[in-house]
Amino acid sequence: MKITIDTDKKYIIVPDKFFAKIEELNAFRKENGVPEVKPMDYIRECFEKAMANTDTNLKRQSDVVVKRNKSDKNESK
Repeated sequence: MKITIDTDKKYIIVPDKFFAKIEELNAFRKENGVPEVKPMDYIRECFEKAMANTDTNLKRQSDVVVKRNKSDKNESK
């Protein structure tokens, strides 16, 4: 899931499905005896992991290979 930080407007932009995914994650965590996570804490955790090693985790959009499903290609036509 991609989360964007807009440095001009100081926004964090999440996909429409973000909160549903957090609910799924929390259901899984609850089933496994792990405390639930708040949405912003999840973003913060992911950000901290990415920032821990920017030598390998800092990417330009053009550097990231995106794999698409066949159904994605059909929808764009």
